[in-house]
Amino acid sequence: MRLFLILSTICIISVLKLKSQVTCDEFTEIIEDKGNHITTDYCYGDDALDKVKFYSLEIDYDYYYYALVTFQTNYYKQYTYQITEKA
Repeated sequence: MRLFLILSTICIISVLKLKSQVTCDEFTEIIEDKGNHITTDYCYGDDALDKVKFYSLEIDYDYYYYALVTFQTNYYKQYTYQITEKA
């Protein structure tokens, strides 16, 4: 339930000022490869969510925070959300 509340407060904002445009899948790969993995929350017993992986990523000396959310519905499709540091 706590995880659901956290996810309900997530705000999707525009993509960062990157030097070149990348696809959503490429940006997710950048987060996973170059970001700092903070933690993973598994959603045992949840009908919709499988897990949420939290990352921080430094871009131009600023830190940005992301939640990579995997849903059980939609064939375990993963979505990337930019979140606040306090989420």
